Amino acid sequence: MAQEQVVRLLYEAVNSHNMQKFITMFTDDAVYTEKATGRVFRGREEIRGMMAHWMRAFPDIKINVSHIIGSGDLYCVEYSMLGKHMGPIGEAEEEVPASDQKINVPSCDVVHMKKDKIHSINSYMAMAVMMEQIRMIPSPMSVNTEEVSRQSFM
Repeated sequence: MAQEQVVRLLYEAVNSHNMQKFITMFTDDAVYTEKATGRVFRGREEIRGMMAHWMRAFPDIKINVSHIIGSGDLYCVEYSMLGKHMGPIGEAEEEVPASDQKINVPSCDVVHMKKDKIHSINSYMAMAVMMEQIRMIPSPMSVNTEEVSRQSFM
């Protein structure tokens, strides 16, 4: 199977919520890094746990791939992550409850292949966009910039 097809199948596995298909696409020693949070997941079991976490928070999660660019063993995937925040997200001590808000988060993954498996993913998600959409932080458009400016210079 062509490397690019393997990459496409990974995102299809997410869209079909097929965890078994998703996890078997990785090498045993794969590494998945969330660049926005700094979290690193090593091996299939940790990667499975990470994806289960996202699927719990967004049970209707869908990935809309807009571009896949690459060749050989290196690919860049541009996509939007869509879903409704219907479950908790975050670590236990800092868990954010479901907001019932829809998300549309621009993202990009750099995927490194090893033969016909995924060896690593560096995931660049617009975390601030997601946090705004689930109402964890205010929208920059909702901030009264005149008031902020006045307070800054007083």
